[in-house]
Amino acid sequence: MLALPLVARAAEAPKVALVPYQPIARQASPELCAQISTILVAELGGSDTLTLVTSGDSKEPVAAEGGADAPAANVDAGKAELDKALKLADTGAKNVKRQKFEPAIKALEEALKLFPVAAPALTDVTPVAQANLDLAVAYWKRGREDEAMSRMQDAIRLNPDAKLDPKEYFPLFLNVYDTELRKLLRKPRGSVRVDATVPGAEVFFDGKSAGATPLMLTNAVNGHHYLRVVKDGAGVFGAQVDVRADGSIEILADLGGGKADSAAAGLGPVATAVTNNLVDEEAIQAAAAIGKKQGAQYVIFGGVQKKETAIVVASYFVRVSDGKAGRLVDLDLDTDLLSASVEAFKLVEEVGARLTDFGDTLPPGAQPIVRGVEGGAERGITEVDVGPPVPEAKKAPSRSSRVEGEGGGEEGDARVAIGGEEDTKRRGSTRRTNSLDGDGRTAKPTDYEPSRPWYMAVLGSPLLLAGIIGGGVVVASLVLAVLAVGGGGGAAAAWYLLSPPQSAKVEATW
Repeated sequence: MLALPLVARAAEAPKVALVPYQPIARQASPELCAQISTILVAELGGSDTLTLVTSGDSKEPVAAEGGADAPAANVDAGKAELDKALKLADTGAKNVKRQKFEPAIKALEEALKLFPVAAPALTDVTPVAQANLDLAVAYWKRGREDEAMSRMQDAIRLNPDAKLDPKEYFPLFLNVYDTELRKLLRKPRGSVRVDATVPGAEVFFDGKSAGATPLMLTNAVNGHHYLRVVKDGAGVFGAQVDVRADGSIEILADLGGGKADSAAAGLGPVATAVTNNLVDEEAIQAAAAIGKKQGAQYVIFGGVQKKETAIVVASYFVRVSDGKAGRLVDLDLDTDLLSASVEAFKLVEEVGARLTDFGDTLPPGAQPIVRGVEGGAERGITEVDVGPPVPEAKKAPSRSSRVEGEGGGEEGDARVAIGGEEDTKRRGSTRRTNSLDGDGRTAKPTDYEPSRPWYMAVLGSPLLLAGIIGGGVVVASLVLAVLAVGGGGGAAAAWYLLSPPQSAKVEATW
């Protein structure tokens, strides 16, 4: 939180805390909001009617939930949980290799419950992806197909570029994994908008740096991912987030604002409300909680909207004792902030009046800060593509045996009888192992290709069969012709040899 100077005019003056102003509907930069907050601090600190308090004035330590001290505590707690998770994951992996699947399932399930808790300290998601794969194998060997494929998908989301070692996994598992990968990556994707309570924080998505806030992470595979936001001198934010297909989610990382600003504990709900252009009960109660931790009786918070020709500053006043809230006068500043001090003095005057007569309070329910603004324009935000490429559809092989999935086609589930061993068929002494094809519907031999009898090849080819028949007709005709000729010559020879001798008398006539 912004460092607020202590100016105590009188011991009996009511204590007021100022929460750093936020962009209304994202229509102002964090730097401009910081400038406005500094101007208001200077004017409020010079008032004779109130005492502007800082975290150092608090009667009790500021437990930095989201501030600089608490994120450090969160990281330490996250490291402890991470150590437990890694040990359990290692135990589960060893039990899988030993074929002790029930103990493996128990250890791996517990590890995967701890990883989200350890998110602030989780800089590498590879162990999480591996734990999901190991659990998928254990489920697979126990015939729990749906759970096995669900864990495969969790592993794919975190590390879609992973290449499984064929020596570590049996062929059917590898083929089903490939099916689930292709099916998941071909589904509609979503986006995540990430901002932080301090500008320029670095964002890590599934352990990979995406850039500095504010960011729009696009093309994210739907499902669970790990988000981590850090800033030197401030705090650390870490969480498991759920990306929605064909949708967008918004994350505001509550980092506080450094050690001097540890009073920013719980700033997240306030900043989220202003960013969404809505003030609701959650934001008001969060502001009151900030004031209570600082020992203040009143809290001021608000937002900034930058237009083309002016800057609008909206402010709210909260009484800590009962959580009552009211809206203060809006400030209309020029874009160069030349009139900022004059306008800020109007706010100080109204705050002084509210200390004696609180005045009107906000009606119940969420109230828009600036009417006619929905969501606001995205200014100064960078889009980063965090998704893997969409794989092309595989073509079915010409010869295959079909294993029908529930949905059919590439989007259908690849289901086979698992029973703990590979599905095998035997033909004679030759073993054949069936494996799923990439579209989830076919099973093709991986180590055996049966040969067909020669007559099947002949019968399967009409041209070859016609040629053989034609050739047979020609040969038969030649044989018959030879026999016919041979028969005629034999008859002539027999007649010559067997006929009685004859004499011929030749008389010459001259």
